[in-house]
Amino acid sequence: SSTSRTITVSMTANRTCTANYVIPTYSLTVNSSGVSNVSITGSPTTYSGTTNYSRTGIANGTSLTLTAPLTSGNTNFSSWSGTGCSSTSRTITVSMTANRTCTVNYVAQAPLAAMSCQTSCSGCRCSSGIWETYPSELFSVFNSSTPASSITKSIWKINNATQRECNDNCNLLNFPTPSPIGNYNIELTVENELGLSDTATQAIEVKRDIEVDFECSVDQVNWQTDCHNLVIPLDGTIYLNDISILSQGAVSVNSRTWSLNGENISLSVPHPKDISIVLTQGGINTIKLFVRDNIGRQGEETKEVNVRRPLPQWKEVPPTY
Repeated sequence: SSTSRTITVSMTANRTCTANYVIPTYSLTVNSSGVSNVSITGSPTTYSGTTNYSRTGIANGTSLTLTAPLTSGNTNFSSWSGTGCSSTSRTITVSMTANRTCTVNYVAQAPLAAMSCQTSCSGCRCSSGIWETYPSELFSVFNSSTPASSITKSIWKINNATQRECNDNCNLLNFPTPSPIGNYNIELTVENELGLSDTATQAIEVKRDIEVDFECSVDQVNWQTDCHNLVIPLDGTIYLNDISILSQGAVSVNSRTWSLNGENISLSVPHPKDISIVLTQGGINTIKLFVRDNIGRQGEETKEVNVRRPLPQWKEVPPTY
């Protein structure tokens, strides 16, 4: 008997010598760097585990695979390292011809800055491309950056001017209203606890809204927008003409309604641009025009006209004696 591969046999009798062989076994150690408690998927599944962990008694020549997740916590997968384990692929094949120590490496993940918007106004756009709104509409802007839990600072800017700064993933809330017509650039910068940051930008256009207005005349020649200055007799006729400016992008009027003293005026032609009214009520009369264009923008304008009752007729009567 001997544990040496070489023995000396003295043949002083019959001898039976048996050389004993065993299949060698090895150990696998799986570690992580940059983050702890990484869930590794093994195949066969017996080699799965959460770092750091080990498996022993693995037969020589066993082939197994290990797969690391793309992200873990606030870190991103970088590589595998170690003899027989080195790779930039998340899945590696390990040949167990020796003890193996495989280390999966992760690097800090910068936040991904992103923003989204919400609006219910007609003609506004809150989708890909340039966002669109109107001067006085509610237009909410949200911080959609990821991972939200890692963000420790958010800075909102419009045309490079800081609007809001906070120590979390706060929203801009509402785009400033009213805002002058024109093009703007919204910028969001987010930072995580490791000081890594990212910036997202979004273009937004504030478009011209519908401007409803009308002019008045008593002779269809001399028109004026200050209708209150007109001298209109009782039962006199006033002529009205719509001079509204449609919203930016609109090409037609979908609805136009005239009303007098709170009552819609019944007209033979639907949505007429110009009308005439006989004013039968003395004193102040209120005329209102409502207009909606083809992209859903709408508005109204109200004006007062003064209808004057005629002075009583008189004649000179000589005195009687």
